[in-house]
Amino acid sequence: MIRQRLLWMLTAILICGSSATMLTSCNQSDNPVGEFTNPLGESVYGTWFAMQELGGPINGITCKYVGQAAEFYEDGSGVWYFFMLNDVHDPVYLAGSRTKAYGKFHYQADEDGTITIRLDIDQANQLWTMRLHDGKITAPLTPDVMRSADAYRARTRGGETETITLLPATAEESSLVNKIAETADATALLNIKLADAEGKPINASSVIIAANGARYTFNMGVPTSEYQLSLVGIDGKTLQVAATNGTDTYVCTQTGVAFKAGETYSLDLKLTKVETVQLWEGGPKFASLNIGANSETETGLSYAWGAVTDNRQLGLWYHWPYAPYYNGSTDGKQQAWTKYNGTDHDTLLPEDDAATANWGAPWRLPTVEEAERLTDPRYCTAQWYDDYNGSGRAGMLVTGATGGYTDKSVFFAAGGGYSKGSVVFDKQCDYWASKLHLTNAAYWNASFFWMDGWGGTPQAGISYGLRCNGRSVRPVRD
Repeated sequence: MIRQRLLWMLTAILICGSSATMLTSCNQSDNPVGEFTNPLGESVYGTWFAMQELGGPINGITCKYVGQAAEFYEDGSGVWYFFMLNDVHDPVYLAGSRTKAYGKFHYQADEDGTITIRLDIDQANQLWTMRLHDGKITAPLTPDVMRSADAYRARTRGGETETITLLPATAEESSLVNKIAETADATALLNIKLADAEGKPINASSVIIAANGARYTFNMGVPTSEYQLSLVGIDGKTLQVAATNGTDTYVCTQTGVAFKAGETYSLDLKLTKVETVQLWEGGPKFASLNIGANSETETGLSYAWGAVTDNRQLGLWYHWPYAPYYNGSTDGKQQAWTKYNGTDHDTLLPEDDAATANWGAPWRLPTVEEAERLTDPRYCTAQWYDDYNGSGRAGMLVTGATGGYTDKSVFFAAGGGYSKGSVVFDKQCDYWASKLHLTNAAYWNASFFWMDGWGGTPQAGISYGLRCNGRSVRPVRD
């Protein structure tokens, strides 16, 4: 039943940005549901709680528990919380708090146990009716929410139950609500509007928002250009957004961002449309820019092989202790890796593919075979630029070499790679491929392709390098 609360929250608060941007808080002395009455007395007051363990991610947010709590105060006000927790009960996603207007409500009770509330932020005056009976509160989902979430409900559960039941919180649960409230007080609320380079709204059916090493995926039944996100842990340096309308992908990366705890921010983001270029018959479509870039001449972010977040955003070096799936062993054997160790997979799975994780399927890293053809004159030609189109950026322009593709080109910006905390080979293009380097018995290395123009002669090839090093990612799709 908790999942219905999740459903209500994701559709009514996070997703429906068109109404969220109009919200304001009401005066505490003015109860928006009418003069405060409570013939039920103390049986209403206090904290009410419900939580359920889940079997996997919900809407792209990895969590183990999902739940809701509501606090009813004696003056007719209250606060509700929607939360997702990890396996040790730390919040990984929150909505509603004591400091954010959109978590506060006013209520009144009737003798038959009916409790009517209205969120203080809701200028549409929509009422939410619950019922107190047998020592529990039962809250229904509204018809509008049910209609907008048919596909979501069918995907996450088989039943048609349309209510959630909250019980009086135990001492342990009340302590958890206090922890959630404290965390919520330290979050920032983002109201995000998506537009293309010309300012035209992008009505996206799927959006991936990445910040602070976490990813939030919204798969919309009704496409929208406006989203809300409450960030837990707001000291990150980069905000990434990838949106699709079912046909095209649009991306935006903002670096150097800082969000103050307890504050609300409005972000009008202009996203870059990702162009796709096919360089040979039967080949994949290469993206026109890197992950983390806003144009073809930006190098974007840098990833270790198998990582989906730039190490710099986590305050980490590109070094062995921080390599994905490295277990700390120094025996030089496959036991040093808990995954991609020669006994399981030799190619990145979607959850470890930086292209798929940040832009969504069907985007992925190129295979070794695809990367080889970029450097094979039978399929492509290459021209090195020290200053491409006056951008000040060096890099390689790769053009199709076969009939029908000689007018198709992709520019690969040179940014080198990262080793520990330093950039190396900054005048070289270093891009990961998706395959482990299997000839190395310890599986320390993965495949990448490189290009440079040292000595005035364009050079390119396939090589392998340490999995812990940082390199650029150029997505492809079939």
